[in-house]
Amino acid sequence: MKDTLKKIRLCVLVITAALTVMMLLSAPFDVPSMDDFSFSVAAKEALDSGEGIWGVIQAAAATSYDKYMNWQGTFTSIFFMAMMPGIFGLRAYAVTPCIMLAVLFFGILYFFRALGDNEEDRIRLDIVSMLVFIAVTQCMPDPTEGIYWYNGAVHYTIPTAAAMFFCGAFVRNAEGNKKWYHNVLMYISAVLAGGGNYVTALVLALIILSYLVFSRVPFFGQRAFGFFSIMSYLILSASFAPLWYGSGNIEAGRARDAIYIFYMILLFLNLIMLVRRRESSSRLAAILTPDPYSVRWNLAGVLLFFACFIVNVLAPGNTVRASQTESYGIIHSVGLSLYSGFTVPLREWTDWLPALMLVVAAILFSSVGVRRVLPALPVFMLFMIMSFKAGPEHYTALSSVKSVANGDVFQYRAQVVDRTAFISTCTGDEVVKFYSIKPGPIFKGDISSDETQWENIAYARYYGLESIRGEGEYGVMER
Repeated sequence: MKDTLKKIRLCVLVITAALTVMMLLSAPFDVPSMDDFSFSVAAKEALDSGEGIWGVIQAAAATSYDKYMNWQGTFTSIFFMAMMPGIFGLRAYAVTPCIMLAVLFFGILYFFRALGDNEEDRIRLDIVSMLVFIAVTQCMPDPTEGIYWYNGAVHYTIPTAAAMFFCGAFVRNAEGNKKWYHNVLMYISAVLAGGGNYVTALVLALIILSYLVFSRVPFFGQRAFGFFSIMSYLILSASFAPLWYGSGNIEAGRARDAIYIFYMILLFLNLIMLVRRRESSSRLAAILTPDPYSVRWNLAGVLLFFACFIVNVLAPGNTVRASQTESYGIIHSVGLSLYSGFTVPLREWTDWLPALMLVVAAILFSSVGVRRVLPALPVFMLFMIMSFKAGPEHYTALSSVKSVANGDVFQYRAQVVDRTAFISTCTGDEVVKFYSIKPGPIFKGDISSDETQWENIAYARYYGLESIRGEGEYGVMER
């Protein structure tokens, strides 16, 4: 069985690697846009004035503090937003999808591996983690904002990966794993998740509280297996509850990416527990019986996370922004949360493909017998065919390959380079052409024809201009 599982793991690894390479084909053409400019302008000015890396870090810290006091409390996200790779040059921005895919892959892998208690189990869970990674990256609601656009991805994808690292370290500690680097990972992750977006922080907070209830209250601990699926749904639903403080980004499209990742992970955990009920019950019991030695390490991580989360929530900037955002009654908010928690991750019929893929994978997880696999394959293929009828651009890897194959990314980058070369010699009120090519999945947005719009103002300051606006479009350019 172990040898067979190793072969399956190798095959899934090859598929994962191939899809990752396909997603990265468009990475060299990825460039800054929209909020990238507004958040990183202070760091760029520090770099341009010769202050070096230390000056960039100081400028990022100053930006984080300013936004904390006047806009939003997500201090770790904003700090990294301010250190946007594009300040080191257009080509440096290409590391964005590499960073996001790497942290997401290893975060999911680290978490699922923590659930294995022997070598064979860990091989199974390696397969699980790669299938989840494939599902969430290929069918992400908005891969541009979740993978390729630095400002959005650093705010949602990195904290979500951090939450996975935190949970993985927590489980290992609960079972008495005394390796120091798990604690280091937990503490770093606690800061990244607690000081990041409110959706991820709230989900992680509810996971921690649920664990405390299950492990400390005998009634729930004895029935943890039955309550797990219910708690998963409630946690997912509650992730939409931060309508308090009126943070606009809670309702932004890229928040769906974080929810989608959590949705797939919770779905797979439920499926694993259902298919392998006996093993899952004993495993859950072991996790819910913490090792006395490790309690203080987990407690330190939990306290650090909640300290960062509280600092995040109580930011003066949240109150400032709340006064500018429509507020809802508590009954409306709770109802919307419960409804959205189930419907948003599967908002379109094509989104059921990854869910079905995980169901099939759960069957494979329980047994590698051919007789168990064959009945599921026709159903899987049917959904695959139906989903492709909606267009291959639905999948991140295929969208990336398509943009490279048809030359869109080459044209887009040529237009970006041309505009950048032009405005780098200017200092006044400038008029530039709009980009005529908007390749998926790397294109996020452009300036407008109104120089008073925030994106135009940020763009102008970033490049040292008095003002800038768009007029007309680029034509076909040489590569």
